[in-house]
Amino acid sequence: NGSIQNLLIESSGKYVAFETAATNLSPPGALDTNGLSDVYLLDTSTDTLTRISVLGDGTDAPADDCQLQSIAIVDGKVSVLFSPTAAQIFSADDTNTDPDLYLSRDGEIILVSSNSANIANGYDGGYAGFVDDEIALVATDLTNADTDGLLDLYLVDVISSAKRVDPVVDSLNFSTDYDMWLEGNNNSEIILGFKSVNQNSTDLSNQLLG
Repeated sequence: NGSIQNLLIESSGKYVAFETAATNLSPPGALDTNGLSDVYLLDTSTDTLTRISVLGDGTDAPADDCQLQSIAIVDGKVSVLFSPTAAQIFSADDTNTDPDLYLSRDGEIILVSSNSANIANGYDGGYAGFVDDEIALVATDLTNADTDGLLDLYLVDVISSAKRVDPVVDSLNFSTDYDMWLEGNNNSEIILGFKSVNQNSTDLSNQLLG
């Protein structure tokens, strides 16, 4: 009873993820009554539809619309990235009122945008995507080595959640209205596109970085 938005298909075609504010797609006993956009996962091989943007006990997420970011199979498990538009309580460590990035993996929801103290911090709701077995996102000071207060391009290991800033792009300066997108990935390189981004005073808008 609501439109489907932002539909993404995993590369094998087996899994489809989408977001919708529909209230009649959840199984009986776990009806979607929050009136907000939630993220759903469809397993096309079993015709199973699962709402993944729910609390640990299966109840409604209480606060904000959820935005689907990316989907991939990583280490044999279907993995979905999503972000609430503002405050959300998918993790006890998410105590801020800002957008945060979450990873749903085999029914477990993991807070991705956490700092060295495992507290939600530094993610502004921008693009996030899978790069092989890592997650690419733009965030601020998620590691002890990053203390400049500026946005950086982070790579997070899907399995271990270890975070790093790739030194190749460490000097990128993201403006508040930046845009970033994945242009392609052939398992040996990642192509990124940028808008409103500078590196060493050079405007990288609409250029591609390999």
